[in-house]
Amino acid sequence: MAGELLDLQRGCARAREWVSLRLDGELSELERLLLRRHLARCEGCRAFAERARATAELMRSTPQQTPSRGLVPAQPAPVGRRFRYRLVALAAAVSVGAAVGSVVALSDDGGGPAGPSTGIDVVLNPPSPPPPATTVQPPGENV
Repeated sequence: MAGELLDLQRGCARAREWVSLRLDGELSELERLLLRRHLARCEGCRAFAERARATAELMRSTPQQTPSRGLVPAQPAPVGRRFRYRLVALAAAVSVGAAVGSVVALSDDGGGPAGPSTGIDVVLNPPSPPPPATTVQPPGENV
């Protein structure tokens, strides 16, 4: 029972697509025959086909209207300097953000005793080198 209903729904969907193709004159002879057979037994698709035909006829018989003014500008608006500067600034910000993001991703170790690392210290305050090693000499020895 459920399989028959599913087949009917698929058949109806295909038939409704064929109705549209028939209205545009793009239906093959075989599809036209199959559509005619489906419409003979399916009341819902017959009603759909009639509504689609009436709608297409109404659309095709309605005279075209010309707009009172043009919908396309005569010439494109020039790109202003301010827009170009904003575009360059945006590109620079994206580049800096990508660089900071990659440094953060490479240096983030999951945090230590002070909590998770933000990675900002890596960029703003790089670690200072360790102090030089000094050796303590006992008194009286000169090397």
